[in-house]
Amino acid sequence: MCIKSVYRNRACNVFMMNVECLGLFLITIGALTGVNVCLSQRDGSRVSKKFSAPSKVIDYQQPVVNIKSGMTIVGRVNKTVDEQKTYFTFRAIPFALPPIKELRFKPPVALPGNLSDQLVNATRDAARCIEFNSTGGSEDCLYLNVYTPQFKNSSKLRPVMVWIYGGAFIVGNSDYSSYGPDYLINQDVIVVTFNYRLGIFGFLSTEDYASPGNYGLKDQIMALRWVQENIEYFGGNCSKVTLFGESAGSASVSYLTQTPLTKGLFQRAIMESGTSLNSWALTLNGRLITLRIANILRINTHSSLAIVEGLKKVNAAKLQEATLSSFLDDTLEDNLLNGLPFGPTIEPIHPGAVVVNYSYEQLQNGLLHNIPYIIGYNSLEGIPFVDMLNRIRWYLIQYDLAPTRLVPASMNVYDSPTKVNVSLIIKHHYYGKTPITLSEDSLLQFTSDDQFVRPILEAATLYSQSAPVYLYKFSYQGSLGSGKRKQRGVGHAEELPYIWRIANNYNKVTPRDIVTRKRMVTLWTNFAKYGNPTPAPDTLLQNVSWPIAHENEFSLRYLNINVTLNASADPNWKSFLFWTDLFKKYGNPPFVTY
Repeated sequence: MCIKSVYRNRACNVFMMNVECLGLFLITIGALTGVNVCLSQRDGSRVSKKFSAPSKVIDYQQPVVNIKSGMTIVGRVNKTVDEQKTYFTFRAIPFALPPIKELRFKPPVALPGNLSDQLVNATRDAARCIEFNSTGGSEDCLYLNVYTPQFKNSSKLRPVMVWIYGGAFIVGNSDYSSYGPDYLINQDVIVVTFNYRLGIFGFLSTEDYASPGNYGLKDQIMALRWVQENIEYFGGNCSKVTLFGESAGSASVSYLTQTPLTKGLFQRAIMESGTSLNSWALTLNGRLITLRIANILRINTHSSLAIVEGLKKVNAAKLQEATLSSFLDDTLEDNLLNGLPFGPTIEPIHPGAVVVNYSYEQLQNGLLHNIPYIIGYNSLEGIPFVDMLNRIRWYLIQYDLAPTRLVPASMNVYDSPTKVNVSLIIKHHYYGKTPITLSEDSLLQFTSDDQFVRPILEAATLYSQSAPVYLYKFSYQGSLGSGKRKQRGVGHAEELPYIWRIANNYNKVTPRDIVTRKRMVTLWTNFAKYGNPTPAPDTLLQNVSWPIAHENEFSLRYLNINVTLNASADPNWKSFLFWTDLFKKYGNPPFVTY
């Protein structure tokens, strides 16, 4: 049953953002009379005008939707780029009050229940949320986009796919240019994308009630509630919602599957290259980072409340400057392998808290939504990160001088001799006698395994103990995703062009790329429709049947997505067994991540 309330509060506005899937790691180591019509501006400012007659705003050839609150939304007609199918776009729809002034560093606040005097021109992207690497964007950025094949005179309600973008929790956007839904729309589903707060605005934490954090995750939940309340007006089935995301967006999906706050908000989930067990998906020292920024800005740090109130008074540009300064100053001191400065964090227990327990224990104890999942990763996730590291080889010296930094913090190894021993085992396994500073292929494999493969396979294993999991490995290296790169393997985020129309992707598209794209889109939309990516034999999918990950307790089944589709068992097993053996021998539960 669809949820029909919970929140509504916000004035007219709009937003946009830009997707940088590599996020922080790369940066560092690199919105009639009396009707208000809101037009979004790229710089985040708002233009509000009074019109004497609706005809001055509405072209009646344009799609118009009235949602539950009474708000009128005017969209536009579009056609998919490849099959030229007609669909309807509604971009920059507000789903919460602007999180500005006193609402900065607070959970999103719902829009008012009666907005019958509000008309939104939803024909272009809204202002972007403020990103870590940009002086643009706006704090007023909580808007979403709805793309639908049909919303009137339809005899059926369509499945809905809700996307959460990646970007290390500090960059990203839901612009049409970044995530064009054309290929998904061809398969007769509705697509929703939305913005959520990033960086210090989305994840400031004092580790207490003054600022418990996770505002970005709470924005995501607010957007999902909006979908439940309003998607039927766009022809969507609120009882058939698939939540999916990539990288930090995928880790967000993972967290949202573990909180009772999202119960009933979605019925399937897809995680691409990220889970709550990835080390970068949990910020362990949020209070320390907040104190550093407060000190840079000379804010009273006598109490958490004083810090938060002081930070609220700082304009966004100066706050961004201080955040960047703090991060760059402490890059060498901190170990980036063990987490990012801004991201999900453990909250004190209070109403509305999203993350209150360590994820490993949650999954181990089956405290997750019992729904179908697709979970997977790309064959060599570390490629873009190592490409960046190659430009600043000096950064790697610290791992040669202090190899104990290679030991995952989640292992909880505190005894110095033991930690040294574990670090030497890791170093020998991946690098042999070659200095890390001089390595390339080994560094690439270590980064892929440590930051992605190990935690994702462990997460898939734990999820599969309580729910059906379809595990995949994306191994298809085509020019659409990988360009002309000579290095073999598929890097982080390189599967995205096989799902989304990405406007700034100028890579040559080959016939094989097109087939792979059609396969990926078919698998993902089948899952959204049926909860099974291969519900029946299909020649496009080579009549493959994608097996459940744990059909028996002795192997982990998966689908290898390459030039051909192959069901197999135990992906990257040698590496996974190496790490699981280390954790069993030397790790000390409870594990924070994995």
